[in-house]
Amino acid sequence: MTLASPRVKSTTDGYWPSASWRSLPRQRHRDAAPADEDARNNARALLSQAALGEDPVIEREKQKAAATVRALVELFLTQHVEAKRKPGTYRGYRSLLEKHVVPTLGSLSAEHVTPQKISELHLKMRSTPHQADQILVVLKSMYSFAGKRGFITRLCNPARDIGKYREQARERFLNAEELGRIGEAHRLAETTGIPWKPPVDTPSKHRAKPENQRTLLPAPAILAIRLLILRAPARMRL
Repeated sequence: MTLASPRVKSTTDGYWPSASWRSLPRQRHRDAAPADEDARNNARALLSQAALGEDPVIEREKQKAAATVRALVELFLTQHVEAKRKPGTYRGYRSLLEKHVVPTLGSLSAEHVTPQKISELHLKMRSTPHQADQILVVLKSMYSFAGKRGFITRLCNPARDIGKYREQARERFLNAEELGRIGEAHRLAETTGIPWKPPVDTPSKHRAKPENQRTLLPAPAILAIRLLILRAPARMRL
């Protein structure tokens, strides 16, 4: 009695027994040769990059991450703004980019965003000209960062030549609550002193004692500030 060999369907058009590689159809052998050659070529390319001091994995991640404006925004915020700017700047940049830039340009290729696209976004925000101009500043900074890091072509900065709106002079006077806080600060400055903290990286032997981490302002300086505040209502009536 002869039993038929079990056959398992492969990725080729035919079937092949599960016994060994030698029992594969000829078509599979022919398909494997180009794939092996492609793998060898890819390996040679990676070795060449490594010989030049590049990290192929990092380079591939950079290209993948910076493919869209949305990905570039996240790289810019986490690797540049959050790491090198004040927390308030980071929060402001993130708010502007996530609220205005990502919804409009997020799905576009970062390197192929045109000045026309940036100009359309700027014009769309003309009802809030100050915020629109802030968007331009942030985008210029973001594309400068991307160029220096090699995420995009260095000369690619679509926000560079777009003009800002004409600024209008604004004047605002302190309210009662703000004047009260200034008065409290003056009282501290001329009595116990304004507290401060030394930089984190200051060596311990150079750190001032906690009781000495206060600054007393001279009386003439406090008097000058108070005179300016007292003169403000007269200026408001003129």
